[in-house]
Amino acid sequence: MGYIKALISGALATSVVIGCMFYALLNDMLPFYMPPAEAYALRLGLPSQPTGIIIQFVTGIYLSFLFWQMFEGKMTILKGVLFGIALWLILQVVVAPVIGWGFFGTNSGTTTATSPFELTSTWKFIFYTFIFYVIYGLIIGICNSRWLNNEKFQWPPKFK
Repeated sequence: MGYIKALISGALATSVVIGCMFYALLNDMLPFYMPPAEAYALRLGLPSQPTGIIIQFVTGIYLSFLFWQMFEGKMTILKGVLFGIALWLILQVVVAPVIGWGFFGTNSGTTTATSPFELTSTWKFIFYTFIFYVIYGLIIGICNSRWLNNEKFQWPPKFK
């Protein structure tokens, strides 16, 4: 039964992050025109919609399951946040270069402004993606540690 709760927490965390990302996209806060998962799908030659959202949901749900498997019974909010930061590093070192954005988005400004792969600011890319991944890690840390460690839910959460 624990794996179902881990999958639910991954779906919840991914939904919140996607909501935050699309809010920021609609308000021109982000340095890219499409989220990294959509740009990754497009780079692979797949349609960005709905493939990018599907990739993001499947990955977010699976990674919450992986977090549960790695720390079963010993999950904490801090481990969730650190897990999110580790995932952010993977984005910066593996996924961003595949998309064409370079390590840590260092290729910003190297494509035309009409390109779907345009990245306008390295620092915004680093900052906003870091925030999104910390939010993801925080949510799976809270949900998995409370639901799967059989701890009572407390607010504000206590960091162990």
